[in-house]
Amino acid sequence: MNPTNPHTPTRRGFPMKNCSPFVLLMLCLASISCAAAPGPPGWKSVDQEVRRLMRHHPLMLRGAAVYVAKTDGTPIYEHYYGRYDENTRLPLASASKLLSGVAVMTLVDTGRLDREAPISTYLPEFSAENAGHVKSRLTIDQLFSMTSGFPGATIRGTVLSDLDLTLAEAVRHIACCVKLKDLPGRKFRYGGYGMHVVGRIAEVESDKPYDQFFDDAVNEPLGTSITWNGLGKTNNFRPSGSGEATLRDYARVLEVVATKGKSHGIRLLSESAVNSMLVERTTGLPSQSIPSDAKKRGFGYGFGLWIEQRDQNGHATVVSSPGAFGFTPWIDFEDGYYAIIMVKGIRGPLVDDLYRVRDAIDQAVRAESGPAPSVSEPH
Repeated sequence: MNPTNPHTPTRRGFPMKNCSPFVLLMLCLASISCAAAPGPPGWKSVDQEVRRLMRHHPLMLRGAAVYVAKTDGTPIYEHYYGRYDENTRLPLASASKLLSGVAVMTLVDTGRLDREAPISTYLPEFSAENAGHVKSRLTIDQLFSMTSGFPGATIRGTVLSDLDLTLAEAVRHIACCVKLKDLPGRKFRYGGYGMHVVGRIAEVESDKPYDQFFDDAVNEPLGTSITWNGLGKTNNFRPSGSGEATLRDYARVLEVVATKGKSHGIRLLSESAVNSMLVERTTGLPSQSIPSDAKKRGFGYGFGLWIEQRDQNGHATVVSSPGAFGFTPWIDFEDGYYAIIMVKGIRGPLVDDLYRVRDAIDQAVRAESGPAPSVSEPH
């Protein structure tokens, strides 16, 4: 890659300094169109849709990857495109939320946290005297489902994005100085304040910084190496958005939710803990600051994940946790699989193509009974 412009495609052994934009575009397209299509015929449409995604956004995407497995953890399909391989690590943005939900649930499972207890139980800065009576009575469940009343769309210009703070300092500011927009339980506002507060509670209860808490809760038992500086080096870790992971590491955690608590035979959460994550908390609530596709498609929210589809009894059948850079994990309990599309770009322009890839994967899973091979494209 060109060190001065991470979006400029390069090819090894080819001098690109004086190339025209047209030549760069042709080289980029060539890099994603020369290798043979992977897997049995049922997966060719998936390959075609991923290549279409990359052709549509050649200057934004330098690679892509897809992982699919059955909800019992059996791998079905894995493929890498362009410059991505099994060692590629990407910032996850809001795909971090599911990871944090799993980590926090380990504390709930062991009895160290009560999702329904007032947060002033854990954080003295949220006492009624300091934060006000309403904020002092907020619960972890309300904070993590974004029904607490805190403002939404908290990406830039807030304490959440200040890399010079610690998580503790940021949360002290939230306690004293960030006003609620609504009474708790009245509106779904998609944002990061609530998860920031819960992240601090995890630090206090574990007596460790958030990244080390996550290491102990998730990375060590699962053998993963997920980190929390995906948005810049800081001690103001953002549970709602600063994760960074490889495709396979994220898949290990996604498997925990898909299998109702296990990954590769290791039980990380109880089945009841996972089931509680899948309960929709936003039914009937007005929403604000949510992604346009989520609003259009009628998504709801659980504990750190989107509820995309439900059965006739209201139980989640498809859940997801996509991020602003395009990283897209989801679980389809009805069709019995979970999957990840791994890219780094800007989700808005990518979203229609990402849904086309998802549809192709859904059709391939339904059509194919046997696993497709794991393949990595040449770099």
